[in-house]
Amino acid sequence: MIVTHGTAMSIYAARVLRVDPLAFWRSLSMPTAVVLDGNEMKIIDVPDTPADR
Repeated sequence: MIVTHGTAMSIYAARVLRVDPLAFWRSLSMPTAVVLDGNEMKIIDVPDTPADR
C-alpha cells in the first residue's frame, strides 16, 4: 500500500488513464483510492466518487 497526496496521485493516474489531470483531480472525493497492478504499474480500478454520481 502506498499513500500519497491527491495531486501526486492525479498526475500519475491521469497520465496512465490518458485524461486531463486537473479534471481527474477535481473529480476526487475524500478519501479516494486508486488500485494499481503492481507488476505492470497500471491502474485497474478507480472507485466511483461522489462527483460521478
